[in-house]
Amino acid sequence: MTKSTAVKNKPHNQYTPEFREQASALADTVGVAQAARELNLYESNVIRGVLKHVSRITVVNANNSSLPR
Repeated sequence: MTKSTAVKNKPHNQYTPEFREQASALADTVGVAQAARELNLYESNVIRGVLKHVSRITVVNANNSSLPR
């Protein structure tokens, strides 16, 4: 008789916009590699967080712009 072993996927960390903002500021100050070490994250996660933070700012600024439509 064999046991069925269901593999449960580990849930992904979901970082708050505030954390992404702070990580982005840290990466701007000390660099992505150092920020990743200090935050115990992979560099790719820091880069992804910075990109999400920057794209969020871009969308907010585009929505608030006074450009003619």
